[in-house]
Amino acid sequence: MDENKNDIIDVEVEEEVVETIPSEEVESVVEEKPSFSDDEIDQKVNELQSELKENGFKANDKVKDLAKTIAQNSKDYLDNNTYLWVMYAYAMKYKEEENKNAERFCYIRMMSVMDASEGKGKKQKALTFESLNITDNMRNDVAEHTAFMKKAASSLKKQFLLMELVMLLVFVVLMVFIFRYSFIVTVAFCALLLFANYMMTYRSLFDRYYKEQTEASKTHCQDQELIEFDLPVFLS
Repeated sequence: MDENKNDIIDVEVEEEVVETIPSEEVESVVEEKPSFSDDEIDQKVNELQSELKENGFKANDKVKDLAKTIAQNSKDYLDNNTYLWVMYAYAMKYKEEENKNAERFCYIRMMSVMDASEGKGKKQKALTFESLNITDNMRNDVAEHTAFMKKAASSLKKQFLLMELVMLLVFVVLMVFIFRYSFIVTVAFCALLLFANYMMTYRSLFDRYYKEQTEASKTHCQDQELIEFDLPVFLS
């Protein structure tokens, strides 16, 4: 009989150590996001408007706090006026910090929503559109800081139309003098071609230019809550 049969073999088992985080540390890491009703947000927007007007459209601490609170607690149905006032408050903040690129981002985004509000552009699905409730200061600042884009768009449009005219002239010569199509059919075809090319090419070029300007200026924004506040509107 094997003498070692009944020997007890000691096996050393490593105990799994589970680290626990004290509750007070968890509370400091996971911070509940404050929430407000739509009516409370509306009240804060009114306070923001009043504070900006009374402070000469400059970003004091109260303006910054109100804008941040509204940006972090967007309403269920965010309207165009709330969006514009929050963006303008951040533009004033960046102006004070001499962050011109981030300031430009705010104005570019404001221009898009203002144009949509006035029927000059596509309406963003993430916004509820109401009658504009903005000041001349806001309009003038947006116009001043986005003038370079309007100028670029105008220049781009002129170049595009010039190229179109040259291309259409070639088409007319080919169709009338080479393929012997009637002048009326040729004009109708060229008009249709011009319209289709405008819708598919020119608008695509401008949209790309607008997106590039927006993305380039957005990289200079230091407030994540503003990026998150704008994102649904930008993507819609």
